[in-house]
Amino acid sequence: DKYLEFVYGELEELYVGNGWYCDGKDFGRFDFYEAWAHHTYTLLWILIADKTTPGYEEKCERYRERSREFLKLYSHYFDEDGGMCAYGRSISYRFAAVSAFGLAALAGCDIDLGLAKNIILKNISYFLDKSLPPRDGCFSCGYLYDSARFAENYASDGASTCYTEGFMCLLADENHPLWRAEAKPLPIECSDYLIECPLDKLDFLLQGEADFGGVTLFNNAIHYFQKGNYAFNDMCGYYSKFCYNSRAGFTISTRDKPGFDNMISLTTDDMLMSSLRARIYTVSSSKELLVSYHYPFTNDPETKITTYTVPLSEGYHVRIHKVELSRPYTVREGGFSIGTETDAYTFDNGKLTYGNTVSSISAIGDAPVKYELWKNHSGMHNLRPLAYFPTWCTERPLDKGVYIFASTVMFTTKRIQDEAPKVEIDGTRVKISFGNYKKCVEVE
Repeated sequence: DKYLEFVYGELEELYVGNGWYCDGKDFGRFDFYEAWAHHTYTLLWILIADKTTPGYEEKCERYRERSREFLKLYSHYFDEDGGMCAYGRSISYRFAAVSAFGLAALAGCDIDLGLAKNIILKNISYFLDKSLPPRDGCFSCGYLYDSARFAENYASDGASTCYTEGFMCLLADENHPLWRAEAKPLPIECSDYLIECPLDKLDFLLQGEADFGGVTLFNNAIHYFQKGNYAFNDMCGYYSKFCYNSRAGFTISTRDKPGFDNMISLTTDDMLMSSLRARIYTVSSSKELLVSYHYPFTNDPETKITTYTVPLSEGYHVRIHKVELSRPYTVREGGFSIGTETDAYTFDNGKLTYGNTVSSISAIGDAPVKYELWKNHSGMHNLRPLAYFPTWCTERPLDKGVYIFASTVMFTTKRIQDEAPKVEIDGTRVKISFGNYKKCVEVE
């Protein structure tokens, strides 16, 4: 078929290495959409293509190897209950996230079938157990509840057909090795981890801590920047936060209420405009330190924020910000959000507690700060209808100048480490100590 030949040729041009494809030809647009689109379609090709097609076996092997490499990393996105570290504007497709695991088994990929089976079953159970279904019992736009706010211009209730992709595993009958394999524990059930994406320039880390915050994605370059296309919702919220977490979820913004959880934000002196972390410019990335910068307002190119993110452990990390202001702004920063169903929370001095879930943020810097609780508009959090997150902000607008702030951020749903990291600022040097861990970051 000439059409299929054309579209698979286009897909081939999107491949960038290490099992990853681009979503579009501008490098920087990446999502878990990779799994239920690029890899799903190539694995389906293996199953349905005419085996007499010239180069069939070579193409099959190429597709299998790419999926094998991608799924090896992708399995680290999933928490012990099957929930994933969700981000991006395609999250309303829910079950589609695990479609590649079942198809990889059917297509003969060299993967751990016991692990694939467990991820599939846990992910399906996650949505069935944790979702707040609408009155008619059918899934509609949203992630864990009916939230039209997460619908994009290409999605509607009719888009529910995409939900079924995860169930393509049922193409494997009950005697298939996928179902006969002994279920293997997920990576987060085996041990804590902090791993880098192997693809050069796709600078993010995945951290798994079952006893603390679950799976956290530290984001140094996963943004969605597309010139001339403003048709989607809050792209900054979907793609540009410092962190995304499997248990915390995330918020998106309305015109009147910025969702700056896990972001630093500037507010103009007249209080009419607030910024979000938008296009990310990566300076360097490693498991020890992520460095990036962004320009909060496009009409003020002389104002710039450079962020140094230091992953720690036991639910903690530190973010250091060099804030260069060309005019007066109030500086704000948010910690992890907590999705709720009630107002049964407590908040004290930057620490938000809701049941067993705790999100906290504390800051030191070149100006006095205060702590505030931020509530987003209803329906703007992917996990629950209400959402809150702890924030700090400067006590007054700061004048033009250069300022350094260091924030200690923590999120946990199980254990809380009694002793928090110690952070000191000495000029342009920021010293961090946490148990036996010692690090000094030079802010340039």
